Amino acid sequence: MKKLFLKCLLLAAVLYIPVVGMNIVADSANLFRGKMVKEMGELLSAGNIVNSPGDFDEGDLQKIMISSDAYDYDTVVIGSSSVLYVPWEEGTYVAGLSGSYLKDMIAVIGILESENKLPKKIIIGMDPWNLKEDSGEGRHTSIAKYADYELSVMKGEPAKTSEKYLKSSDLGNLLEKGGELFSFSYFQSSLKLIMRTGIKGIPSLVKKEVVTLSEEEALSVPALYPNLRRSEVNFESEYEMDNEAYYYVAEHSIMYLGDRFDDISKDNVELFDLMLKGLKDKGIEVEIYVSAMYPVLYDFIEETGDYDGVIKTEETIRELALKYGFKVCGSFDPDALGFSKEDFSDVFHLTPDSGLKNYYIVLE
Repeated sequence: MKKLFLKCLLLAAVLYIPVVGMNIVADSANLFRGKMVKEMGELLSAGNIVNSPGDFDEGDLQKIMISSDAYDYDTVVIGSSSVLYVPWEEGTYVAGLSGSYLKDMIAVIGILESENKLPKKIIIGMDPWNLKEDSGEGRHTSIAKYADYELSVMKGEPAKTSEKYLKSSDLGNLLEKGGELFSFSYFQSSLKLIMRTGIKGIPSLVKKEVVTLSEEEALSVPALYPNLRRSEVNFESEYEMDNEAYYYVAEHSIMYLGDRFDDISKDNVELFDLMLKGLKDKGIEVEIYVSAMYPVLYDFIEETGDYDGVIKTEETIRELALKYGFKVCGSFDPDALGFSKEDFSDVFHLTPDSGLKNYYIVLE
């Protein structure tokens, strides 16, 4: 039995040592680059533009930026990547998180509240999947406790109860990141990164230096601005966008929405309602930003009947906005806004200029 155990141990070592080693060295999503994210935050807070390192812990960066002494904004935008590239008005802070769910947005509000930096105005970017079953849970685990804290505040629980969440352990986040060290899928993405970079590029992968950019340079490379807006440089052709969209149609499965989305989640509607009520009670001006969907996908949603949840999501957004006296900007329906394929940079994002135009359209 002892020999069998030792053989299994040796086999596991042979199997996992290269996996762990590769994941540490390449770290394709920058999961273990806390020092790099901190440096990014410091440079951005000082007014610099920085080169985007690709994937990184966006929640951690939000905590660093909002807690900075330099942070001073009257308007904050929350939501997913649909809000990240919009050239918002001066004095607006972009607290978007890629693929944001409801609790991720609530977590950002929690960070603002915990730092006593709630703004006068919040713009909430809502996506078609936000009221879908299971889309209430947060994706950004590094700030999950701030969502629990803010929900406690919004429910009117005693301050001592709410503050306990802020003191809770980050063990869950650490375990999740640690698990990626042994992940074969993460190993594959890390290996692909090294293959793209080449052997000579390994030292730069390990060091992961943060690079500052001039305003001119930021126009041609992925960049983060001091207010955390991002530059959009990857514009796909109509041919490329159509190919991807028609693939989803042929597969009868849309990214983030799955193969069916018949109805919205009652729990998530209640969560969204609580979020809006909480902001109303704090005296914060609220606007809801609904970004247009790519025409091919929206046409498919209307025709198939299997994605009525998208239509119901917008209806519910408008009902709750009316309930609290909030303005709704834009729509999921591109035709209602007069948008065409030319208004999109890819299947899931409007061009920056069209994103701003989307914000200024308020349907009757």
